[in-house]
Amino acid sequence: MEQKVMVWGKPYTVSLYQKSKSVWTATGDYNGERITVTSRSPGSATKLWRDAARYRGNIGPCQAGSPSHEEGTAYLPLRGKHGRPPRSLA
Repeated sequence: MEQKVMVWGKPYTVSLYQKSKSVWTATGDYNGERITVTSRSPGSATKLWRDAARYRGNIGPCQAGSPSHEEGTAYLPLRGKHGRPPRSLA
């Protein structure tokens, strides 16, 4: 079953299918990224998909030139929770 979903004013198509009696899966592409969510009803699966897409759309593009946001670079904090380096860097 196909469902139209509006995210930030743009329409997207989400595919819904029933995996079992009370398990529904919604799958669709949002800005080139595949999003799949599972819920107990088709309506709630559609809502969860929309919420996941909104979250991804809210992240925004990375700041150009920032060393922590270069492609392929993971950000690691220099100080951990208690002011010490994280264990992975110690």
